[in-house]
Amino acid sequence: MNIDNKLKEYSMDTVPDADLKDKTLMRMQAAADAASPKLRFRRPLLVAVVAALILGLAAAGYATGLLSPETEDQFAEALGETDEQRALIEELGMPLDISVTSGGITVTAVAALNDGKALAVLYKIERENGEPLLSADTKDLKGVLFTSRGQSDSDYYFGLRRKGVDIDYMNYTPGETAGYYINYASAVRNPAEKYQVELGQLQAWYKKRGENLTNRDTWWEFEFTVPQTVESLTFAEGTVFEKNGEEFRIDFIHVSPLAILVDYTVLSDTPSHRAEEVYEPGPDGSMGLTIHFHTEAFTDNINLALRLKDGQEIDLSTVTDLNGITNPMGYVENTYTHDIQSDNDEEVFIVHRRAILPEIIPYDQMDCVIFNDVEYKIP
Repeated sequence: MNIDNKLKEYSMDTVPDADLKDKTLMRMQAAADAASPKLRFRRPLLVAVVAALILGLAAAGYATGLLSPETEDQFAEALGETDEQRALIEELGMPLDISVTSGGITVTAVAALNDGKALAVLYKIERENGEPLLSADTKDLKGVLFTSRGQSDSDYYFGLRRKGVDIDYMNYTPGETAGYYINYASAVRNPAEKYQVELGQLQAWYKKRGENLTNRDTWWEFEFTVPQTVESLTFAEGTVFEKNGEEFRIDFIHVSPLAILVDYTVLSDTPSHRAEEVYEPGPDGSMGLTIHFHTEAFTDNINLALRLKDGQEIDLSTVTDLNGITNPMGYVENTYTHDIQSDNDEEVFIVHRRAILPEIIPYDQMDCVIFNDVEYKIP
């Protein structure tokens, strides 16, 4: 195995293959978004307890409303360890304590940070027999990770990238009996009542080789309730702008200490660079007409950044993988709507520009979100 090539493939921001899509059932129930845009962190204890009791998932954890010191430390190590950052971790925290054992490995969804649209889910990974995942004398380890993760590019939760992180390695030191992994995700449409995810095939990657800790048929499946919290700022809904010869409408700009999310819909009737008709061979060898969509015009030169009050700007527009290839953070959703009056199907493009911040950032340190060169002040 060429481990460097495997690392590069893994770092690419791509959607899962058809087999993974079929395996991972992630369709969520959606409801109207009734969020008030300026409410700040209010712990939804009652909602969480009721939801947990209904589903029978981690009711005791929800009832406490508190993260354990170990859990808080794991989030803090990844997202910031100042007193203010730790306070925000506690405020966003949602205990879970849901364990699944497969292939001799127990994975526990310990807790999640939830800002109403984005999630950071902490998993604890241990061998069922209590032995270390890797021996203490392990050499040349690059990291341990799940090489398959259930995510979707449609109406579900999908994986988010954290700015500045190329590979989502587990927090693990050889010889220890447990490792910790944080997976970041966001609902395409909110509020979404449940989060479902599958993690698969645990591997250790070394400088010159890889080692399977489980076989490729080993999966850990999780589902839990996501309380309908209002723990963020949402603004600019309905703002129309033009770029690259196209017209767009901002669906929302979402800001929290955890993530910056911007969704906008293509309004142009005939967007430029959108479609190309290509004849391709089908399974039976016959040639069929296929439409390839070119969506570069929906993201090119449309920047996204967070400016802090000290003048620092965090660019959230793009991500560069280990191959040196740069792509926008997020993806373009291609969906259909049906006009009942005209009985016509219409293709709709919705752009999801979304990123987890490199660390938790309190509101009082934020100045503005810069989107398409327009500054949106954060109150």
